[in-house]
Amino acid sequence: MAHGPGAAKEIERSLYAQTKAAYGIEAHETLINAHNLASSLASMELYAEAKPFLRKIISRARRSLGDEHDTTLDMRYTYARALLSYDDASESDFREAVTILEDIERRSRRVFGPDHPIAKRSKEMLQIAREGLAELSDG
Repeated sequence: MAHGPGAAKEIERSLYAQTKAAYGIEAHETLINAHNLASSLASMELYAEAKPFLRKIISRARRSLGDEHDTTLDMRYTYARALLSYDDASESDFREAVTILEDIERRSRRVFGPDHPIAKRSKEMLQIAREGLAELSDG
């Protein structure tokens, strides 16, 4: 049996395909497995594959679960992190990430409270994104 990140990615891909076939493309279970796959891609620094996949599943999550559902917010957080994480992230990528993170932080704080993990980590990542944007804008 194969081990390591590549095996994890294939397991996530298989789980996503199975739940999509069993429950449909916009079912909560399917969206969770899609997010797990996207997170695996991002953690392996496969941003060229992760970002378009995240855009697609975020759209589905918004339609199916709504903008304030924790799964939707988590997907958007993962997408913002992916925008910031690759070496040649542009000023435009940083601006988009800041906009996303501001919205996530505001929504999660209002819906779940300021001590909720989504609110806390989005606030922390927002600070990092703003600092990175300021550096790019000055440079």
